[in-house]
Amino acid sequence: VQVQAFDSVGLLAGFAVTSATGSYQIGGLDDGEYRLKTINSAGFVDVVRGGETCSPEPCSITSGVETTVASSNELGVDFALASGSALSGVATDSQGIPLPNGIATVFSATGQEIKTGGVFNGSFFINGLADGTYYLLITNGSGLVDQLFDGLPCPGGSCDVTGGTPIVLGAPPAVTQSLASSTVVSSAKVLVQNGSGRLALTLDRGTVLSGSVKDESNNPVRFIDIYFFDSEGDIAGQATTDGLGNFRSKSSFPVGTYYVATSAPGKGGAGNGLVDEFYGDVVCLGECDPAVQTGTAISVPGGLVDQINIVLGTGKAISGAISVVGNGALSSAAVSLFDSAGNSAGSTTSDGAGAYRFEGLAPGTYFVKASHPSGDYGSVLYDGSDCSAGCDVTTGTALVMADSDLEPIDL
Repeated sequence: VQVQAFDSVGLLAGFAVTSATGSYQIGGLDDGEYRLKTINSAGFVDVVRGGETCSPEPCSITSGVETTVASSNELGVDFALASGSALSGVATDSQGIPLPNGIATVFSATGQEIKTGGVFNGSFFINGLADGTYYLLITNGSGLVDQLFDGLPCPGGSCDVTGGTPIVLGAPPAVTQSLASSTVVSSAKVLVQNGSGRLALTLDRGTVLSGSVKDESNNPVRFIDIYFFDSEGDIAGQATTDGLGNFRSKSSFPVGTYYVATSAPGKGGAGNGLVDEFYGDVVCLGECDPAVQTGTAISVPGGLVDQINIVLGTGKAISGAISVVGNGALSSAAVSLFDSAGNSAGSTTSDGAGAYRFEGLAPGTYFVKASHPSGDYGSVLYDGSDCSAGCDVTTGTALVMADSDLEPIDL
């Protein structure tokens, strides 16, 4: 069992592994207050000392009691760990051939990741789970569609994991009564007797999407993230261009319609002053947002699954500085960019000199808003209008981007 010590700001300060007798010693700690937690694969339920268990919901280190380290060794800082249950099973393709390798991830009832384990020759085994409700995801790189138990496609884990079949360890699901007094039993898969039941998942063969990203001079655009969206506009997968600007999806996709872009809302863009695009030469006003626009649809199976080639043009920039009246530059301000309809087009943070910059912008109309996470300052639009209680950002001064950078745009 590994015992970890975290300092007063939550940073890992040291760790030790227990001996055959269960004892441990974490050395080299400065005087101060520490919280401790365990990590193990021996089948025990991990805990924060004096606080939460780390399943069936994730634990927070701040839930634990503090241990004071002074000028001498602190003895008797003990743990009592309870034995947990396990999730185990087998994953195969539709022909019954075991998945050669992959990752099994267990999520809590609220969709938070709890533990991961390897899939080897189709088999997986994750132990140390407290009684409760879980969801299970199997991901792979073998050309099969990642699956959320039981039977829900989830490429790359890009789905709502709570949409899967819940798995209950240790006790049957609760029985409830409807208003019509008819008995309704949860559809959860119940594993009792310490989770001794084995799960079986059959993964379908999928389609890998690939292509390239270059600039207008035919130079490869290296090491940028590519996002795949499904027909509902949700992120369905991701890839990264290599040194030659080529990309290949990390997961395989089931039958459906997909769109590809070089950015996603809140995920940043291509950088280097390049304008983000949807595949199909649809430029994005800031970050690409499938709720606002889409490019050429890709049908799976079939279609241009290995010819998704994107050419990015060079854009312009909006930049300036954020300051407090009579008090100079304001660092760490949240600066938001919006398009002509008020849709989010990007976000950034002012630096130590209060400066901010948005680049790679296509021609169009934009609006800028600034606020501060401390709450000590009001939110304002570019033109000085107060937006602290929420406002229509398009009531601010419009910034019309044409053939040159817009600067300084100070707030």
